Amino acid sequence: MKGTALLINDNRIVTVLENIGHEVYEEMKRQKPKEHIHCEIDKKKVEFGPITKIVWLKDNVDWQYGY
Repeated sequence: MKGTALLINDNRIVTVLENIGHEVYEEMKRQKPKEHIHCEIDKKKVEFGPITKIVWLKDNVDWQYGY
């Protein structure tokens, strides 16, 4: 299943990862909060800074809504 992951840091900056597998989300969710989160997307290792919250959406974000 594919969807969208929202990664939120302490400064409330949001990183949006669209069209990723649920297993990638689960991999990030298992990591300790506030540490450097990492995952593999399209066979490439991707690292993010400290993340305080990760949210999963089954669908893509509707950018036409006015974000």
